[in-house]
Amino acid sequence: MLLRDLAAKCRELLYPNRCACCNKVLSAGQSLCGGCGDKLPRIGQPVCRRCGQARSDCLCARQPRPLYYDGCCAPFAYTGVVRKGVWQFKFRGRIDGAAFFAGEMAAAFQNVYPRLRPDGICYVPLSKKRRRERGYNQAELLAVKMAEAFGCPIAHSLRKTRDNKVQHELLYADRQANVQNVYVCEGDLTGKTLLLVDDIKTTGSTLNACAEQLKKAGAKRVICVTAAIVPPKDL
Repeated sequence: MLLRDLAAKCRELLYPNRCACCNKVLSAGQSLCGGCGDKLPRIGQPVCRRCGQARSDCLCARQPRPLYYDGCCAPFAYTGVVRKGVWQFKFRGRIDGAAFFAGEMAAAFQNVYPRLRPDGICYVPLSKKRRRERGYNQAELLAVKMAEAFGCPIAHSLRKTRDNKVQHELLYADRQANVQNVYVCEGDLTGKTLLLVDDIKTTGSTLNACAEQLKKAGAKRVICVTAAIVPPKDL
């Protein structure tokens, strides 16, 4: 017992628990510091079940066309402390942030779709080159935690066939064309209701391209769940 306690103390000293947004050292069991917890930019209720924005900010008129996913939701707007937290999670190796963001994503999904039960969880893939450079796929880490929350399997069905231009560096009008013929889906998903997981939704073009492939593989319904959605003013 003493050795186990000592080992736990050593881990705590070497790898202290940190705030998922600002990186501040926290006590064991905490995921956010008080300051960040008070500043979370939650998406206002009620939300549009189609684009995921607050109904007052609905952007369905600007969704990709044709639209292959059946709905979208997220707990946060991509701004403030959440933007900082997602950036650290995605680009700075803060993979422990997956637990916090996935927990919030699961709660948002259950709030917006209380009667819907997914058959599996999919995620937006990275190219082999990008995954090798980063060391992990942040969307896959979120999907693993989401699968644990819902007690359903992960479908490693989507694959990225080539590198394309980075979406956030492109103009809105160019993003849909940039993801054409980039993703493929392997396996039979006939009749499945799937959650499609990613970290951020901007225009929805990447999610839509992935959802198209899932539908071609037989998926009955695809609901996108992301940690954050870019606010209308930033699109």
